[in-house]
Amino acid sequence: MGLLLAGCGWLTWGPSAHLPEEPLPGWVREVEAGIYAEDLPAGASGGLGGLWRAGDGWLWCLIYAFPDPEAARARLEEEIAGLTGWEAGELGDEGVSFYHPETGLSLELFRVGRHLLLVGSLAATPDAAPAREEVRAAALKLAGRIPVIPPGEAGPPPEGDCIPPEEGSTLLVLEAPLTLVGQPSGVLTLVLEIVPLGGRRRGYAAAGSTCI
Repeated sequence: MGLLLAGCGWLTWGPSAHLPEEPLPGWVREVEAGIYAEDLPAGASGGLGGLWRAGDGWLWCLIYAFPDPEAARARLEEEIAGLTGWEAGELGDEGVSFYHPETGLSLELFRVGRHLLLVGSLAATPDAAPAREEVRAAALKLAGRIPVIPPGEAGPPPEGDCIPPEEGSTLLVLEAPLTLVGQPSGVLTLVLEIVPLGGRRRGYAAAGSTCI
């Protein structure tokens, strides 16, 4: 899924774009960050990522801005053309939905005007993952208050070869196998690093051969 392949670069940090602190009761925002220009999908002018936590479960989102609705629709159609195992979505102007009960992974990919949104779940075990209805409720709330998306900025060269580092005191590595239409389709990997920088934090999103 191209929209998930956000590269191996750092997410940018700047003024908060004000994603909801709690998209659902009990889900607390951990990270909000822009996306470097080289990690944006073709045609996108900017992007924003967010991550919320409740217990051992996670909610996350990627929001991409395009110049106009037609460009966003074209990108969505391109994404859907290369996917299997989806069903028609219920959110936004148009989109698709995925669910993998064996891992608790739920994904909503949809368009709202000139924006594309990808909202998903992730957890160490299926029981810890938010219910599919919760993911949809969070996605609906995000769609209703899309903030100003920061323009993509040039980032530093990628580090390493996209293999997730071993989990340490400042790293959280979350992985969930993904199967679509009964066939293994890779592993969804989220690598989060929190580093104190004068009250600021930075995140790292891994993708490539070890990801979808």
